[in-house]
Amino acid sequence: TTQFEWSFESAEIASSILQTPGAVSFLEPGTHEVTLIATDGPCMNQQSVFPLVTDELEVAFLTEGTGCAPYEARFLDLSVGGAGLNYSWDFGDGQTSDAPGTVTHLYESPGIYPVSVTVESTLGCLASETFSFGEPIQVFSSPQAGFFMDPPFADINDPALTVTSDAFLADECVFIITGQPTIESCDFTVEFEDGGEYLITQVVYTESGCEDRLTKPFVVNGHVFYAPNAITMNSDGVNDFFKPVVRGNIVEYELKIFDRWGGVLFQTQDINEPWVPQYGELGMHSFRARVRDSFNTGEIYTGTFVVIR
Repeated sequence: TTQFEWSFESAEIASSILQTPGAVSFLEPGTHEVTLIATDGPCMNQQSVFPLVTDELEVAFLTEGTGCAPYEARFLDLSVGGAGLNYSWDFGDGQTSDAPGTVTHLYESPGIYPVSVTVESTLGCLASETFSFGEPIQVFSSPQAGFFMDPPFADINDPALTVTSDAFLADECVFIITGQPTIESCDFTVEFEDGGEYLITQVVYTESGCEDRLTKPFVVNGHVFYAPNAITMNSDGVNDFFKPVVRGNIVEYELKIFDRWGGVLFQTQDINEPWVPQYGELGMHSFRARVRDSFNTGEIYTGTFVVIR
């Protein structure tokens, strides 16, 4: 008489001596060893199999659902169960895919796109389930930033700039300019106090929250130089020292002050350093200033001023 001995890994019953044990439930998913030893007198035979146990297939995905063209939608795979999964995507724009798991898809044009995916389990619990997203993918139109600058560059003596928007599909404009307050207008005129290069960035929005931006440089050439013609020594906090006013992007600066006989009383290369006269230095003086800005505009300024009590 043949005797049977079964052993089941990770199952509700660990073993059985029945020839046909019937249905056996495993406690957890995975590959589990099942062994049968058959004995008939001195003869014995042993065989093992490794059935794959899976949870029941449950298909679920998550996506944000809306964006601005071109919009790359991401579909997060939250599915559980099944094994040997096959995917079949319909992205609603005529494009399909068999990519597994979490996927992305680029929608080039505005529109509304119903999306569905069918997932098939080919191992373990055999099943097929189609998941349709409750809300379609909605892609909004994106604006296109654009603006004109008049003039294309300016001089420090006439530093006004007029900006006119040429943006497409824009419901709102904001301009960000180097060293200037934010301008919430599509068309405007602005004046610059100093020479140099300014970055002008236009940010445009739509009612749907889509945006675009464009940055252009604007150059104000040259610099401005002013020097006082008199200073006082009464310590009243007004005109108590000699310091020219220089505006612009200055890269080189040198100031020399001379007495009435041409002797150098003061010399500096620091644009912020003033000359403070002593009481023995009353009377007429002269100066010579050498200035060069970042646009290689160089000038030498000379003049006279008087120191009074």
